[in-house]
Amino acid sequence: MQLKYCAILLNIISLSAIAADTLPPILDFKPHCSPTIINQLETRDVYLTADFQNQTEQKKELSMFNTSMVKLQLAAKQQQADAIMLMELNTTSITKSSEKNDYKKVIEYQADLLKLCTDDQSLSTTPTPYNHLGKKLSVTTYTWQVSETAEESLESLAKAVEKPQADVSFSHVYGIPIGASSQVLFNTLGPASVQLSLEKNQSAWLYGRSLWFILINDKVEFSSSTSALLSAHGKNIISFNDNFDENPWTLFGKINIRTELVDVLAKSDHKAVKMTSHQYAIKHQNNTLIMDFADYKPCATKPASTELTQFSLHSNQFTPPISQIQFNAINTQSFANIVSGKNTTLAERSAARYISNTQQNSFNLTQDKQWFMLSSFILVKQTNQVITRVKLTSALTTKTYTQGTFAQAVTALNLPQTKSEFMTRYPTAEDNYDSINIDTDNYTIEATFDSEQDNAALVEFEISYLD
Repeated sequence: MQLKYCAILLNIISLSAIAADTLPPILDFKPHCSPTIINQLETRDVYLTADFQNQTEQKKELSMFNTSMVKLQLAAKQQQADAIMLMELNTTSITKSSEKNDYKKVIEYQADLLKLCTDDQSLSTTPTPYNHLGKKLSVTTYTWQVSETAEESLESLAKAVEKPQADVSFSHVYGIPIGASSQVLFNTLGPASVQLSLEKNQSAWLYGRSLWFILINDKVEFSSSTSALLSAHGKNIISFNDNFDENPWTLFGKINIRTELVDVLAKSDHKAVKMTSHQYAIKHQNNTLIMDFADYKPCATKPASTELTQFSLHSNQFTPPISQIQFNAINTQSFANIVSGKNTTLAERSAARYISNTQQNSFNLTQDKQWFMLSSFILVKQTNQVITRVKLTSALTTKTYTQGTFAQAVTALNLPQTKSEFMTRYPTAEDNYDSINIDTDNYTIEATFDSEQDNAALVEFEISYLD
């Protein structure tokens, strides 16, 4: 067992070499593809409570936990791990009989360091034993109310939809025929988890985290179990949907995911044409079914097996690739005032100035209800047509569909880039190690950084208005 005495973090380790987003993430959900465990760490960290004075008990524990998790990520990075699963976690207090308060806090944890599959790094809907906050996944039960907001209505409608048949054929996907309208899609499967406006009269509807429908001129022309539109970070924002995330698809009602290639070809009633070593296509009437395969090697002593992993079904009129996402132009000067809380009125925060009724990109079903995406890095919430919250975060879309960088988005909105710059602009801010909080009569701000150091780079920002 590794034993560490953590009096003050900066006396133990130096984080100056850590750049933004280079540390392996602590996963909230298990990977779809079984990863390779390169090491299993068992660690015991001891903290003196005296080193965390002037903080509430809750903030003390959070600071200690964050310190341990950064150390864990550093260790994982040194061992070239892609990700981390937190398997066990226990926090205890040590007291002295002569003192009323706790003398020490002990955090013990076990973690698996992972190498993810190269061809499939997507995450499943199965939660890890402990998430990156050190919490077990809990389910919140919502009650229906007589009067609901629009975002609550979306959630209620999604819960009311019966679980569809998860069958994929030459003409239908989860009961939706190729050529169906958006109204049929909505009436059958309910509100989409995510809706995106695309160029060339296209739109994308995502159900759960992986079932995509692409509509052209309001008709379904393409459906797939995978798409390169959203990043892993973007997908992680989406709430679980048992109708899709816990309802795995089958081909023709008899071919399941992870069926070996030879069995897929044998069970198919139509001849599959080999496109590549890991992709086969079947054309039938007006549509084409694409089947993607991947190699799995459960252990070193057995040969790899090639198994079915993804499907795509499209009309023969559909021509890939999927079009780019359409974002409305943002007046960065006026929006920068909203982000900074600089003398903004309700009129200046009018949602209509930034969210189009006819062309919008929205995360409809998240744990925090509905967000509108103004760019790959900007999310906003609105109440009664007034913007109430703005979040800047890591790219929600993949590189193909992302313009610019997070740092460029921060610069365009005239936000400080580092922790020290934030503290200079907001001298009364509360310093919480790798984050700061700013409270005013009109709004609150939380800024998160990639470490606790003064020169740490901003990685997430959120302003919430209190009116």
